[in-house]
Amino acid sequence: MSEGTYTFVYWGLSHPNFAIQMNSGHYLVSDYGNNRIIELDFTLLVPLVRSYIMAGVVYFDYSEANETLLITSETLNIVREVTWSDMDFGTTIWQSSYSLNSPQCATYKKGDTTNIVIADIGNGRIVKCNRTSNAYESLDYYRLDSDDTSTVHEISSFYKPYRVFQYADGNICVVEQEGRPIDFGTLESSSSSSTEVRSSSSSI
Repeated sequence: MSEGTYTFVYWGLSHPNFAIQMNSGHYLVSDYGNNRIIELDFTLLVPLVRSYIMAGVVYFDYSEANETLLITSETLNIVREVTWSDMDFGTTIWQSSYSLNSPQCATYKKGDTTNIVIADIGNGRIVKCNRTSNAYESLDYYRLDSDDTSTVHEISSFYKPYRVFQYADGNICVVEQEGRPIDFGTLESSSSSSTEVRSSSSSI
């Protein structure tokens, strides 16, 4: 190990599957095998700062401004928001009441913790939620080009949505768990040298 390089190690985790570093330098870790989320000092050398027990945690989003944690549990099929501060820790503020099937990710809209998007992988959809009014909207299809009115080539169903993020302007970014073959059949070509393009499959 070269001079000035440090390695920090924390033992005692079982199948950790997600972690972030807070602005304070502390780490938040989803300790999946031990059914908990833990906060660790940045050195990883001191005892746990705090721990929250919840089964099946696959993802969480943290709001630095509000000091709240938005937790996704795939086994409980819920999204839960809890307080995460020195003054108030582990209090449930909100919990989803929508029918979810193995959700993999729930995140706050950028700059707006009122609005949440959920990747509901078991149902192959994205769910938008306003946690203040508890209103839900299910999105089963996406459009590749917002200016195209075609329902044949430019609209497709979600396939195993795994991660989802909503930008401040309302646009949504979705990461699917794996690609899939798509049969385009015969499409009109924009090339002046050809009137049509034939392809059997592609992958997105």
